[in-house]
Amino acid sequence: MFRILWKKKALIFSGSILLLVFLFALLAPFVVPVDPFDGDTSHRLLPPSFEYWFGTDHLGRDVFSRLLYGARYSLLGALTVTIIATILSIVIGTFAGYKGGWLDQIFMRLSEWMLAFPSLMIALVLVGMFGPGMINLMLALVLVFWMPEARLIRNMVVRLKEERYVHVAKLHGVSSFRVITRHLFPFVLPHVLVMATLNVGSVLLHIAGFSFLGLGIQPPLPEWGAMLNASSDYFYSAPWLMIFPGLIIFVIVLSFNILSDYWRDTLNLQK
Repeated sequence: MFRILWKKKALIFSGSILLLVFLFALLAPFVVPVDPFDGDTSHRLLPPSFEYWFGTDHLGRDVFSRLLYGARYSLLGALTVTIIATILSIVIGTFAGYKGGWLDQIFMRLSEWMLAFPSLMIALVLVGMFGPGMINLMLALVLVFWMPEARLIRNMVVRLKEERYVHVAKLHGVSSFRVITRHLFPFVLPHVLVMATLNVGSVLLHIAGFSFLGLGIQPPLPEWGAMLNASSDYFYSAPWLMIFPGLIIFVIVLSFNILSDYWRDTLNLQK
């Protein structure tokens, strides 16, 4: 009983946080209390107060406003990468698993090669090739994150297409498209939903990490990882500059992990 109540409270908390931050990301230009790009050196490195809730940075910019505006790059960027990678993995994984043959063999060899290396290393190589910047980073992360999900979908389709009801549908002249959309995809979708939800948090960490290293979103754009990088020289004199961006990254990633666990338990995927 206690476990059920705890899960419900955690789900409500994480869902509320994600919804709130998502709304702030969409409406950031209209809801930020202070222009996140406006600096006043006479107000630099001020601690949190009623006027500046999260303090100010080394250029006198409001940290709270920059965090809200930064959700447009961190959270929406992670969601965009995840959506594109998920669509790509569904199309390629389903087609490779259903059709089989030489295309499936090429896909399997490519996936084995990519999965032999850490995703962070592959992303680092791709960003080094494409160059720093938001678009290049998102493209690199799409190329990294679509493969594991596509392989999972492919393996499920290979197993499901041998089920008796699929063979019966084919004998009745049902088209391949209809077999996939009506008889295979409904069983694949729950697993895709769980993995995609989990991937959002992982992509967000990658975006923040690359921006922290100076390979992602560039200043003065207020991305959360870039804010951590800019505040690293002031950790002892102004610790709030690192605490608040780090805290919001932690809370958002944790919320997506909780939401992913909820989908898994609700859809009874372990069974």
